[in-house]
Amino acid sequence: MTQTQFYPNIDHPDHVALETLLVNKCRTYNIKCLTVPAYYNLVEKDEYRPLFSHLALYVRSSPDKFVAAKYPFLIDAKSQVRKETGNISVELSALYFNVERCRAGIPVFYLNFINEEARVFSPLHIKPRTIFIQPKWEHTPIFKKYATALELYFETVVGCTITVRCESTGGSQDPFVLIPIAGLDSYNLDEFIKLRG
Repeated sequence: MTQTQFYPNIDHPDHVALETLLVNKCRTYNIKCLTVPAYYNLVEKDEYRPLFSHLALYVRSSPDKFVAAKYPFLIDAKSQVRKETGNISVELSALYFNVERCRAGIPVFYLNFINEEARVFSPLHIKPRTIFIQPKWEHTPIFKKYATALELYFETVVGCTITVRCESTGGSQDPFVLIPIAGLDSYNLDEFIKLRG
């Protein structure tokens, strides 16, 4: 199996800044912001590297933090903004699992800098534009399964059509989804935390 960089980039400066901001905002309102263990404790990376089962991808795709507010939620910091295209990039498997969590009643949100402001948005209310599955994954059924499930959900529930493309991309070569920033239904981080209280 082809090796990949399919692990959280928790050292990216924007990722660190988002998480620090989240923790500090929660502290301001006396709300605990806890680390989701599966995300940070991938100490057996070499053991995970060849595993691309549904379960292994579920573990790899865990959100960053659990916010223990009155209305608790999971939140995943996304530092990968493709500024030249006006899109946020989210791993395909992470989006798939976060949509499934939300549909099962487990609230999950994304946190991102949008126009230099920390904003929160739900994976259920986005309008993805494109799913990229690189040629090396073309014959890996699990990624096609995720893409098909997301296409169906967003077309029938949200009313948007997603293009699935199989082509080489830069970066980690992991399948990903582009989400346009323009028109994204999002909330200011401070207001969102107060609302969830």
